[in-house]
Amino acid sequence: MKMKARFLTVLSIMLALSFSACKKDDKKTSNTDYLTSGNWKIVSDQEKVGAAAWVETIGDYDACELDNFYKFNTNNTAVYDEGATKCDPADPQTADLTWEFLNNGSQLKIGTLLYSDTADIVTLNTTNLVIQSSDNSGGVVSLYKLTFAH
Repeated sequence: MKMKARFLTVLSIMLALSFSACKKDDKKTSNTDYLTSGNWKIVSDQEKVGAAAWVETIGDYDACELDNFYKFNTNNTAVYDEGATKCDPADPQTADLTWEFLNNGSQLKIGTLLYSDTADIVTLNTTNLVIQSSDNSGGVVSLYKLTFAH
């Protein structure tokens, strides 16, 4: 009888350990993980003035601008790269930037030593980064939405 009780105890412990070992990984991906996961190229540039509809303006870009990309690093630095084709050969290939999340990760601030800008994060996931900013000129609010993809 003692042997059967010991066997059941050992079996119970082994089952409990095996179930706890099968527990799902609870690691969640953070905004930093998404942002720093690769190069981001612009795929859409939209503008909305006042109550008007959104207007896509990516067609106004030169081909040499569409291969440019941002690379965000986990140490809150970033690089803006002109890509394979530069619009002006005299321009530097890259520019160093800094970045940080503001307001509990709902905003992204990107800057240089001399200038920075903050935008609201509309979407940030494994494939898309969508940021939006606004401007008020003479009481007319204009919205600007940039979409980036890997």
